[in-house]
Amino acid sequence: MLGGLFLANFVLVPIVKKVLTVPPTATDKDKWVAIVKAASLFVAYASVMVYNELDGMDKPNYFQVLEINRDASQRDIKTAYHRLSKIHHPDVSDHPNANEMFMMLGKAKEILSKPSTRNIYDRFGERFMENPNHDMMLENSGGMLFVHFGNYLQAVIVIFIMSLSNNNSRSRWWSIAILMVVGFYEMMMKYDDESWDYLNFLLPSWTIYEKVELLHDCSIYLFYAISAYGEMSWVDMDALRFDHLVRMQQNLNEQQTMIMGEVMQMKEALAAKGIKQKGADGEETVIDGQELKRRQKVKEHLARGNVNTTPVQKKKETNYMSLLITGFMIYSWYTQGSK
Repeated sequence: MLGGLFLANFVLVPIVKKVLTVPPTATDKDKWVAIVKAASLFVAYASVMVYNELDGMDKPNYFQVLEINRDASQRDIKTAYHRLSKIHHPDVSDHPNANEMFMMLGKAKEILSKPSTRNIYDRFGERFMENPNHDMMLENSGGMLFVHFGNYLQAVIVIFIMSLSNNNSRSRWWSIAILMVVGFYEMMMKYDDESWDYLNFLLPSWTIYEKVELLHDCSIYLFYAISAYGEMSWVDMDALRFDHLVRMQQNLNEQQTMIMGEVMQMKEALAAKGIKQKGADGEETVIDGQELKRRQKVKEHLARGNVNTTPVQKKKETNYMSLLITGFMIYSWYTQGSK
């Protein structure tokens, strides 16, 4: 698992980033084609990694030992055992591991012939079934919670490690939502009496426990793909807002410069003709261009500083401490007078 994630980080992700890099003039169709190619690469890589992990399993399960499907009946189990025991019996077979194979057939028949042990083996695996306290753990919900706690704690840690940077922090909640769906599906498969095994047509001889473990492995690679997609599709909204404000400020400055230029032309034309204009003191005078620029700068300075030249009346605030002291004094006088 760790080797697969290492290869994904240093080999797969750079390739996917290169595939997703499209020119600014690309059409929507080109962008969707790039996304489909990147998703296909992730799916193909995860499939290869999961196949390698499944191929490296230590031994087959008891259903595979008897060469039957998981939903086989008791009659099918007995028939398969008698057929295979005749083939792998140490007195008949020349196979060097015939004795071991014959003992495994007997153990598979013993486990699968009893509905109680078959149910526990199918849903929780051989290691849990061999635990002498498994009956007590099944009756205690807290004990079963501890059984599932390790897998999901590991998944949560992986999710948070993958989403530490701001670039892919939003993928954290996508992955947690998928993890909750996986957890719900696992609970339904293991604890609900109805059949939730929708993977039976693909993996008919696999136990529920093995299918859940496969789901855990696939979900880890899915979390990695979501994290990579979140990082590659991340957009810095603060930077976009800042750029937008800068462009707006530049447009406003250009408009202000244009308006000021027109106003200055009008003022200079009036001043050249000797037409008097009203100044700040209300008296009519001839305002030249320098005076007009000075007054405009004063207005801009006042506007930037939000200077309010109108007097503001200060509101009277309530002094709660004086009210408390006054109330205490009135209460003291009242109690002394009543005595």
